[in-house]
Amino acid sequence: MIQHAEYTMLMSLVLDGEADADEEVRLREHLRGCDDCRQTWQRWRELDRRLLATPAIPAPVDFSALVLAQLDTRVAQERQRRWLIAGLTFAWLGAVVVALVSLALANGWHLQLAPAQGPLAAAWAGLSSTGSWALREISAFLVEIGAPTIAAVTGAALVLACGLAMMWLWVVARVSAGPRALVTE
Repeated sequence: MIQHAEYTMLMSLVLDGEADADEEVRLREHLRGCDDCRQTWQRWRELDRRLLATPAIPAPVDFSALVLAQLDTRVAQERQRRWLIAGLTFAWLGAVVVALVSLALANGWHLQLAPAQGPLAAAWAGLSSTGSWALREISAFLVEIGAPTIAAVTGAALVLACGLAMMWLWVVARVSAGPRALVTE
């Protein structure tokens, strides 16, 4: 096998015109006794003949510009993907923080952290009573305005959130496309 690899290398050198006379003689002697290499040699010569007969097709004039443009597009898409992932990550982290703080407040963990007496305890008591008063007032207001109004306001808030998300994606696309994208539109 190793010997045949050497002769296939010689075949390549001969076809390319880079073999010296001794190497050509050595290849021809081997081809007389080896059917596998002779078949390979015949296939390679036929392929070489066909390739030489085929006219060369010139590359388009703007070929390099097209390739560079595609590379720029790919880089911009990757940058946009990274911005999107960063935005989604920050949104997810924000949601987790809000959920954890809400859970902590609902379970009364804030009461366990408050000092038992002193000026901080007084301040916390005032803040807590104000907070509970505000919650009572908000609850009374929500009961007064009714479910349809609450649904409409919730829907408007969701539409606003979707609009802000779309604006974020638009800004990310423009920033990742480079400074020219912000100026041209």
